[in-house]
Amino acid sequence: MSVHQKIDQIAEEFEAAWQTGQSPSSTDFAGRIEPLHRQQLLATLIPLDILFIRQRQTPVTADSYSALGAEAIEIASAELARKSNESGFEETIARAPSEPISDDSFSGNASVLDEEKHCHGQT
Repeated sequence: MSVHQKIDQIAEEFEAAWQTGQSPSSTDFAGRIEPLHRQQLLATLIPLDILFIRQRQTPVTADSYSALGAEAIEIASAELARKSNESGFEETIARAPSEPISDDSFSGNASVLDEEKHCHGQT
């Protein structure tokens, strides 16, 4: 079995465990491959882990992966930053009505709106 096939198999088993209501340990699953290929496996497992943890509305930080080493923290940090960028708009909408909305909440949106107006001939 090739390294890629083994990573795919481990990732599928990890995902299946989450889907059956378990909370699989990324540390345990990472231990199922040779150390030389562990970072490749973590690059697959950590995003899956973060996805399922967030679906359960449980807080997760990059430091949650410290037992797996600095590379795992870096992978988790990048994934959490990516997820944060993807969900920024949703978080603004989900804000409670009693929470004041600051001007900072919409920074960066003006250029998108201006661009849309320009594309539609509105200036």
